[in-house]
Amino acid sequence: MQPSLFLNENNICSCCGARIKVWRKPLIGIAVVELIKLYKESVRNNNQSVHINVFSKQRSNFYTLKYWGMIEGSEKVEGKRTAGMWKPTTKGIQFLLGNLSIPSHVETLNNKVVRFSGDNVFVRDVLGKKFNYDELFA
Repeated sequence: MQPSLFLNENNICSCCGARIKVWRKPLIGIAVVELIKLYKESVRNNNQSVHINVFSKQRSNFYTLKYWGMIEGSEKVEGKRTAGMWKPTTKGIQFLLGNLSIPSHVETLNNKVVRFSGDNVFVRDVLGKKFNYDELFA
């Protein structure tokens, strides 16, 4: 069941009466920069998963990409440690290449997506003037 079904307009849980906080998070440029780094490293490694330590110093921003379905963690492999192994999804790659727009914000409850909101944006919209798309992909 979706968490939003238990919330009323005052964000009070209909089951237990507790106040619930739904977090609204924007897709920010630094997260997209991290996605570009992951994509480039993944291509260098024959489209395999890459450990986060190889490409990221902005982990909290990077992890928000999972809400939009743009990254995925590695499946557990028997006898191998896979924690911290990530790769871009097809959706993430299509977004990076400018072929896909996505909602600018996600709303979460208990680390799960409740809904998306805001206008749809393309990669260049999110990067804005602060980051140069062409330089990042060079």
